[in-house]
Amino acid sequence: MLLGSPKYRRLAESAAMALLLAAPLPAAAQIEVRIHAETRMELVARPDGPRVRVRGRLLDDMGDPLEGAEIALQATPASGVRQRANTVVTDAAGVFELTLSGNDVVRVLATYTGDRVHDPVSVEARNDPDHAPVTLEVSAPNGGEMSLDAAHYAIAVRVRAGGTPVAGIRLRVADELGRELATTATGAGGQASIVLDTATVGGPGVGRLRIGADAGPTTAAALTEVPIVRVAATTLTLGASSASTGEHPTVEGQLRWRGGGLTGRAVGVFAGERHVATALTDDAGHFEAQVPPANDAPRTLVARFTSDTQGFTDSASAPLELRATAPERVPVYWLFAPPALLLAWLFASRRRTRLRAEHSNRSAHDVGFVPSRRAVLGARTSIVRARVVSARGALPLTAKVSATGPGGVSIQTQTSPDGHFVFAEGALAPGPWTLEVEAPGHAPERTSLVVPHHGEWMDAVVRLV
Repeated sequence: MLLGSPKYRRLAESAAMALLLAAPLPAAAQIEVRIHAETRMELVARPDGPRVRVRGRLLDDMGDPLEGAEIALQATPASGVRQRANTVVTDAAGVFELTLSGNDVVRVLATYTGDRVHDPVSVEARNDPDHAPVTLEVSAPNGGEMSLDAAHYAIAVRVRAGGTPVAGIRLRVADELGRELATTATGAGGQASIVLDTATVGGPGVGRLRIGADAGPTTAAALTEVPIVRVAATTLTLGASSASTGEHPTVEGQLRWRGGGLTGRAVGVFAGERHVATALTDDAGHFEAQVPPANDAPRTLVARFTSDTQGFTDSASAPLELRATAPERVPVYWLFAPPALLLAWLFASRRRTRLRAEHSNRSAHDVGFVPSRRAVLGARTSIVRARVVSARGALPLTAKVSATGPGGVSIQTQTSPDGHFVFAEGALAPGPWTLEVEAPGHAPERTSLVVPHHGEWMDAVVRLV
């Protein structure tokens, strides 16, 4: 019954997979897989005239009774000297009973030593003649499986004293570490619904809920535990970064839960039902894997994660279609590109050499002011702009420029680092002007112009020897 449950069947499959991935063992080695389940015991000791009646129940972590289990019961009277242990066996309902002589028994310890698949457990019950013993009946939905992706998880508790429901009993719920999660009180019928915030119950994995009842005026304190499994859903993505024929395409993805990426988990990549690659996730839950090329036909890949713990769900990515991409062929005409480029470079080099020779020869004769050839018929402007360069090499010069106009008016300016100077619109009054340019180490040049002009002095050149 235990190993047939879905939870333990998954655990068994994970254990078998781990063994298959392990290194080969010698032929004589024997492999033994043991899957242990937690056990839970309920125990009550109550006075029955001159005797004390002890009654309990042994359950596995799915809430199913354990039949034929041996329970050792040891009573401690008020004197503090423990009596010899008595052994009882559980029936088909997991129930065991024992009646002890003498009503001075204060405590009773019940111990189950466990077996091949069930963990041991010990529970102590107190015999208090002045307070009725209390029984806590807890109902945990989904067999104790708590989804951390849901906002809340509710459990139902019923409190009985001597078989009678008791209202007004204060209940406390804590986790396996003793952290208090919620408190409430029983209502009519001794019932209470306790709603837990899943954000505070702990991370994914196996745990326990401890439900305790405070002692009342006529009822004793009680405590019971319920096994739970906190489960978080996982999500898996898959994408491709390369799919060229002749190389191994790289696929990548991420494995996440609501708390972030899952680290160190194995993710398998499948083409249909055929496994083609396995990768481990990094600290951010990211993984990469190389898969065989798609060849000529498109192929659909899916990434799958099978959880090896009870805290996370299995997940699969959306299908990824991997298409074969033929390598690009180099056009035949590209074979002629290198020779053509070489010929073009040789032609350009010879042309530059010829132009430099022509420019050098021309510069020897074009000395002084050379007006622009961009004069426009009908256009009138007073802007004078020119560039001062050396007659050989056409290098920019730093020069002093003087303009003398009507009535002996003189205006001076200086060339910029690139040899340019300008007299802006309106700087030179209408009439005849004389321009004189002087640069250190060069002979000065002088010319005459009339303002306004037709644009021939907008981009003039002054060459000095």
